[in-house]
Amino acid sequence: MKRRAIMLAFTAVAGLVSSRVADRLLDRPERRGVADDLKEAFLKGGASLGATLAASLLVRALIRRGHL
Repeated sequence: MKRRAIMLAFTAVAGLVSSRVADRLLDRPERRGVADDLKEAFLKGGASLGATLAASLLVRALIRRGHL
């Protein structure tokens, strides 16, 4: 249960961070194109992947130390 909570928290944080990063890095034209959609998808996917890996490493470290 704790592992799931940690994973959900990291995923939520990744979503928020990726949205802010996408807003800063991507131009918001009046008409979005496929390239804009691809850039946003890669940014959000990368942030989600990074958060999942970080959560996994954190959970493994906590288990090794006996905290979970």
